[in-house]
Amino acid sequence: MRDGGGWTFRRLAFDPHYDAEAVADFPGDGNWPCPEFCFEHDGSVVADPVFRWGTPLIVQVTPFSAPEWVGVFPAGGLGVVNGVFGTPAPDQMIVVVDGAAYLLAAVAPEAGALLLHEQVNQVVPVAGMPLLLLAGSTDIVAVGPQGVAWRSPRLGMDDLRVLDANQSGIRCSVAALGGHPVPIVLHPALGQ
Repeated sequence: MRDGGGWTFRRLAFDPHYDAEAVADFPGDGNWPCPEFCFEHDGSVVADPVFRWGTPLIVQVTPFSAPEWVGVFPAGGLGVVNGVFGTPAPDQMIVVVDGAAYLLAAVAPEAGALLLHEQVNQVVPVAGMPLLLLAGSTDIVAVGPQGVAWRSPRLGMDDLRVLDANQSGIRCSVAALGGHPVPIVLHPALGQ
């Protein structure tokens, strides 16, 4: 696990086939010693970095079976999480910038990324299952070995928190009408 630039590479309960670390700034001469991939907010690869909503997250990725590369991911999500996270698929990674979560192949950044959620407030692995949860303020996206496993419907009014996640259930708290928190439990394989 590495920590730098206000974010952390978290392997979680998974075994990624790459390493990642924060890069504090662009090189002085503007040239990286490896290929650079700039991502737009929709996950597409663009020629130049995007700086619309703040400082991007710059990540240097070293796949174990492919060449090293640098990714520039745009700021501007609506959540509070920043970081790079391992997933149940060893060559897949999730990059979260200000809550905007991108799923991409660490070995093929040129293919672009899939924007999974724009308001991630928690990233939680499900104990005993190959599943990673991206929780927003009202819903959850679950990522499995094949990509998105399920998306929950809106679960409440606001303030969704995953309290515990294992193969018997995903225990959450969410504000209902009137703002009072209520407990809910989701089926981990189905999101219902």
